[in-house]
This record gives sequence, structure tokens and C-alpha cells, in this order.
Amino acid sequence: MGDLSTFEDNTFDGSHIEDMTLHIPAKLFDEAKTDPQWSKFGTIVAINELVSMTIGAAGYATLFCAESNLKIPEGMQAYTGIVNGEWLTLNEVEGKIPAGTAVVLKGEPGTYELQTTTDAAAAAVGNNDLKGTTNPLVADGTQYVLAEKDGVTGFYLAAVGTTIPANKAYIEMKTAGVKGFYFADDATGIENWTIGQLNSQTIVKSSNCQIFNLSGQRITKMQKGINIINGNKILK
Repeated sequence: MGDLSTFEDNTFDGSHIEDMTLHIPAKLFDEAKTDPQWSKFGTIVAINELVSMTIGAAGYATLFCAESNLKIPEGMQAYTGIVNGEWLTLNEVEGKIPAGTAVVLKGEPGTYELQTTTDAAAAAVGNNDLKGTTNPLVADGTQYVLAEKDGVTGFYLAAVGTTIPANKAYIEMKTAGVKGFYFADDATGIENWTIGQLNSQTIVKSSNCQIFNLSGQRITKMQKGINIINGNKILK
């Protein structure tokens, strides 16, 4: 019966429970309305709780809430993602994040409060290749988590045995050799490259290809570390 407790049938005898108002956390609202004991209250009011999220200096975070829809606060954007070849295309979620949807959050660094809600259901988001953790998850070598390496924020392979905290989003990829999923500069997608793929890409061989180092100097071939290829940050 979820998190609802039970009480003796005679607990409220003589107290006119049908005239009372019950205030209950939003996540238990639907259950309380149909519960044979709690539904005896004349009025049941959902209390919208707040979920606090901090976006770090890089401007990104991840979130997974299994039980409640969450209203997206002003100044924050939320995205689901679809793996498409060498890209994870990000699709913006409007207004509310549906319960059970893993998302990437984007915004100015700071702490935000997302309100749970039991009003009209959040719009369906369709397919989503981001997964979420309800409980802490021990990585087995196939999970990629949000992190920053060498000044580049993206989803990087979590070391085997690393614990991914609860209520976070991650990417699962069982193909060997993928270094990570990197955010494009315009935040419309995340690039997934391996060195083998880079060497075979027309973009690298083309005379129109522009490769720069992090100092902004144009170079003729990729160097070890971070390279900027046609505006995208690539790790070699």
C-alpha cells in the first residue's frame, strides 16, 4: 500500500471524519483517494513538495524522479535524448517533466526548486534513451554519467564499481571503445565519437575541415587531448 499507514477502524469514531480535510504529500494523493480508510475524509488536499536541484559551473545536471511530475522552474531547461548513430539528439521537455522520465537539465549555475504536481498530467515525451536511477546503481562498465574532464562536460564512462547516486540520469552503451558523449557547443545534441570513427569521418578528411586546439590555434591534424573540429569539442 505504498507509504500510506493504516489505522484502526474506530480511530475517528464520533469525530465526523467526513467533515475533515486531509493534507497529504502529492505522491500519495491518488492512493489516498481510493484507499478504503483514508478516502473517508471529506476533503483530500495534495501538498506539492519541492525537489531541490543544483546546477554546477558547467551549466548541466541530470535528474530522475520516479514518482511525481515536476514543474520546470524559470531559467531551467530539461531535455530527453535519443541515440542516433553518433549523436544523442536532445529534445526539450515543455512545462513539466513526467514522472519516471530521466532528463538532462541546463541552466545558469545555482540551486533550483522543482515543484511536484498532481494537476493535469505532463505531456508524453516519446522515446528516451536516457535511463534513471531510483536507487544507487553500481556501474558495471556500460554506464556513462555526466562529468567534466579536461574542461569538457559530457557523459563519460563510469569506472566499474563506481556508485551512481539515486535520482540521476545516465546513458547505457554496451559497445566497446566509446570514450564518451560530448555536448555540442549549441547544446542541441551530444556527440559520440571514437578515435576509429574520427579517422574514417569525411569531416576530418575534407579540405573544408577546420581543426583548432583549445588556444584557438588552427592545426592540421588532431592532437592528443581536446580538439575543436568544425566547432565541436572532440577528445582524442
